[in-house]
Amino acid sequence: AGVTNLGAIGSPPAVLVSVIVATKNDRANLSRMIKQAQAAALRATEIIIVDGGSIDGTQDFLLTLDSWQSPSIRWSSAPDNGIAQAWNRGVPSARGEWIVFLGADDRIYDCDAWEATIQVLSTLPASCGLALAPVAVVSPAGRLLATELPPPRPMLERCLTQTPLAHQGLFHRRGLWAALGSFDTALQITADYEFCLRALRAGGICEPLGVAPPVAMTFGGTSKRDPLATLREIRRVQRRYDVRLPASVRSSQWLRSSLKWCGLRCLPPSAAAWWADVFRRMRGLPAVWTVR
Repeated sequence: AGVTNLGAIGSPPAVLVSVIVATKNDRANLSRMIKQAQAAALRATEIIIVDGGSIDGTQDFLLTLDSWQSPSIRWSSAPDNGIAQAWNRGVPSARGEWIVFLGADDRIYDCDAWEATIQVLSTLPASCGLALAPVAVVSPAGRLLATELPPPRPMLERCLTQTPLAHQGLFHRRGLWAALGSFDTALQITADYEFCLRALRAGGICEPLGVAPPVAMTFGGTSKRDPLATLREIRRVQRRYDVRLPASVRSSQWLRSSLKWCGLRCLPPSAAAWWADVFRRMRGLPAVWTVR
């Protein structure tokens, strides 16, 4: 049971991209994101909000969206058992040829880059089932921390296979779900990675998009809060698809994840963030944990 306005408001202009936003108890971020997207008047874009039965007033906010009478913003609210089930609920309602998944704390980062992404997606051949765009990584206050760029085309499939990339930048052709089935709801963190591997193993082609970052993801999230659980689930998916990494890479990943896990649980948050950024700088990466 639940409430929804899916299908209740008239047809939008031609939709090329459906943005599915899974959320639960995050009204403030969701409200900011949706109001920003509405103000941007994104062309050929619809937003489908899938709420997991929030109790923080999110449903009240969703009900106010009906007064906007916008056919490009639709929503549903019902309990679910995680993000994979939320995504599975949103996909059948998508009307776009391409689907991308954002969280309530993510956002459309650059309207011109979004328009450029729309243009490129509209020209890709039917054989291309995945497209990877750059993603801006921002602090909770919106400060740019880093930019995740797609790997070069010769390395793209290998990189997608060996490590999860930001789902906020991965556009999926809607027809993939008819061919491959739904997200695996047994996976709480890496359902997007497993689906990507499933598509690639079925012969899917991924195209890197040469655009500026159209979306921003806020640094943090479930995968950062429990690095060991995340890595265990990654390994579970890799075993399923026989993804083999060098022993040195596996050992390094376990060591880093173990140190992060210990830091998050044994140190005060400020100290854990400071040490995490020390290790990032040692690897030549920008600070992200201590930036607000």
